[in-house]
Amino acid sequence: MFLRFGHLTLLSLVTVLVLISNSASAQNPPALLTISSVQVQLGNSVNFEWACPSQLLSWYYYAFPFIYAQITINKVQEVPTSMTPYVSSPLPNVGGPFSYTPPTVGTFTVILRCHYLGTPIDVGDFSCPNSMCKSGGEFVVTPPSTTASTSDR
Repeated sequence: MFLRFGHLTLLSLVTVLVLISNSASAQNPPALLTISSVQVQLGNSVNFEWACPSQLLSWYYYAFPFIYAQITINKVQEVPTSMTPYVSSPLPNVGGPFSYTPPTVGTFTVILRCHYLGTPIDVGDFSCPNSMCKSGGEFVVTPPSTTASTSDR
């Protein structure tokens, strides 16, 4: 009898914790990153629209305020070498436009990380690894088109 009561208590506790976790997540919109052109020609800029939640609620319901965001752009590795990732300077607003001109052709991944002032890892800022604090996407840069003109002789 006690074993059944213990299982029911444990099941009830797990259900309550899941509901609390889902409720906390529902109060904050996730980080969003939109890439306006997923394919551009070399020499053209790629435009991003990004947004971070203005605060992040922790598991303990502490409100962690937004500090800054950073956008990291990586070229998908190509043998034999790969490019060093581009990391933007800190973006102090909770959202806005951002533009980047790729230096070479290839496929690039983009990651937006929102940083918050909190205490889950003692002191300082942190960026959580889930969609609440991180969003991503990909774009492709192609060679510039060349128009060849031929003349008859």
